[in-house]
Amino acid sequence: MSDGLYVAMSGAVAQERAMDVTANNVANGNTLGFRAERVTFAEVLGDQGNLSFVSAEEAAVDTSKGELRTTGNPLDVAVDGDGWFAMETPDGPRYTRSGAFRIGPGGELMDERGNGVLDVGNKPMLIPADAKDVTVDPAGQVLADGVPLGQIQIVSLNDGKLRNEGGNLYSAPGGVKPVENASVVSGHLEQANFDPVRGMVDLIRISRNHESLHQMMTTYREIDQRVVREIGGA
Repeated sequence: MSDGLYVAMSGAVAQERAMDVTANNVANGNTLGFRAERVTFAEVLGDQGNLSFVSAEEAAVDTSKGELRTTGNPLDVAVDGDGWFAMETPDGPRYTRSGAFRIGPGGELMDERGNGVLDVGNKPMLIPADAKDVTVDPAGQVLADGVPLGQIQIVSLNDGKLRNEGGNLYSAPGGVKPVENASVVSGHLEQANFDPVRGMVDLIRISRNHESLHQMMTTYREIDQRVVREIGGA
């Protein structure tokens, strides 16, 4: 079997990985606080060192910021600068840039999925049942009718080790640490940092590359079969 077939196959596999990541980016183009992932390619030497293959590296999270959209809702908040909101989920602590918060039936301050917002003491934020006016100040302090209840936990993450856990939730295998003097903007929500239109263009390009590599594989197979027939008929 020709070396070219293996090279083309490695390229096709890498393009499939890029297609999966880009398709997920496009699907989350309207997800609040979503961070797109980027795939890079690397050259890998074969066992004999005389042939190079293509490999898709592990997708990296793009931590560039998304645009802020004004909502006017006092419980919609966005981090001004670096930092992530800490959330309590069934799978343990997770982190998000989406501050679309609401008050749950039990008084919990939660996100759109029902995950609890953690305070700086690593406990869920609770709102009194009789509270009429709940707001968040620029420091992330939650107030009910002007009375401070606690401060939303905002942390910095090791950007090089972020892991997407679905949608706009992330885990941080590299560890977290509190953000000093964190600042939030009330009445705003951060959008995804990915343009779906650009993503569709990328998908078309990747699909064409993938198709070209499959055509190359077909050509190499035909060449191999022709050589076998010619040698066998000699």
